[in-house]
Amino acid sequence: MLVLQVSKHDYSSCPMFNERSLKASKKYMAGEEAALARHKIKLIGSWTDFTSHEIFNIFESPSMEEFMKMCMEPEFMEWLSFNDVQTKAVIGRKDVMELLSSK
Repeated sequence: MLVLQVSKHDYSSCPMFNERSLKASKKYMAGEEAALARHKIKLIGSWTDFTSHEIFNIFESPSMEEFMKMCMEPEFMEWLSFNDVQTKAVIGRKDVMELLSSK
């Protein structure tokens, strides 16, 4: 399943200017690959809009339950402490077209 995650932080907690957030971000990024592997999750892509302090990630996960288990890893929880995060199960355009053509 595909999972879209949109994270947003306030300018005052931006890792570019906040030492605590910078430390947590570096810790998260250093452990991200291992956490993804432990949960059999693949990061499809990641994009950052620096001007709006937003990060857009797309993951491929075996299930939402497994994705949420990964989000409960200590490094991820620390990173979440300064980000507001929306997590959504999404489908690709090809799947949407198949659903629509079956109607």
